[in-house]
Amino acid sequence: MAAWGRRMRVVNRVIMTLVLLLVIAIVIIFRPIALPIFVAVAGVISFCEVHAAMRAGGMKPCMWTGITMILGMIPMYYLMGQEGILVLYMVLTTINLVWAVFLPQRMFSDIIISVFLMFYPVWGFVALLMINDFEPQALAYVGIGIALLSPSVSDIFALIAGRCWGRHKLAPQISPKKTVEGSVGGLLGCVGITVLGGYLCRATGFYLGLELWQYAAIGVCTGIFAQVGDLTASVIKRYTGIKDFGTILMSHGGVMDRMDSIIMGSVAVICLLKLMVAV
Repeated sequence: MAAWGRRMRVVNRVIMTLVLLLVIAIVIIFRPIALPIFVAVAGVISFCEVHAAMRAGGMKPCMWTGITMILGMIPMYYLMGQEGILVLYMVLTTINLVWAVFLPQRMFSDIIISVFLMFYPVWGFVALLMINDFEPQALAYVGIGIALLSPSVSDIFALIAGRCWGRHKLAPQISPKKTVEGSVGGLLGCVGITVLGGYLCRATGFYLGLELWQYAAIGVCTGIFAQVGDLTASVIKRYTGIKDFGTILMSHGGVMDRMDSIIMGSVAVICLLKLMVAV
């Protein structure tokens, strides 16, 4: 029975992985419209999961300012650009500080966490919005494809490599199951899918603005940032005493359990594309 249960968990995980990859493919294909919707839905759910984790850890961060930041940043970005997001962040931060003055029963740490939750996980979704706005359009498709697919592929390869060859613990105090071998496998998988995507873009003439070595460099940095994002989320979970951020994705946990690597990876993608291409 135990062996059967393990096999069923693996089957469920594979099925859910395929479903998630299908969702990502739809977002990439219908990027101009689907990406903002994805950011709004995934952003709100991710924020709520991190907020719930903080409350499980005994903190009382403000919820409505974080949701306002997530939902408000999309129209503010399209109305005012990056400055609009900064203005929104400043206004909501000020509100949190005023909230501290008039509600002295709230601890100062609650205010700090409230401001932090408007930054994380929000910043990764801001990066996705900015990549989605790149010109030419082909570069936006390439950037969104790398930002969403590469961290997901990295997770899959890290899991496989860790299960097959994992011997040496990567960060036992943070995430006991992660291994150095799994980390290397995830990095190689991320580089491999990024270079393969770059080769296909060049071979088909879809986008010729990047050389293969540049795709490889983006893959390396995205893979590293994605794993740092995964470990950062693990730190939060360990600090707040939870196993997963949620159960909405069944064996995959919550939405934030899947988005943690994408959030950091998207930051690497936008930084490197800004450096490599005049956008």
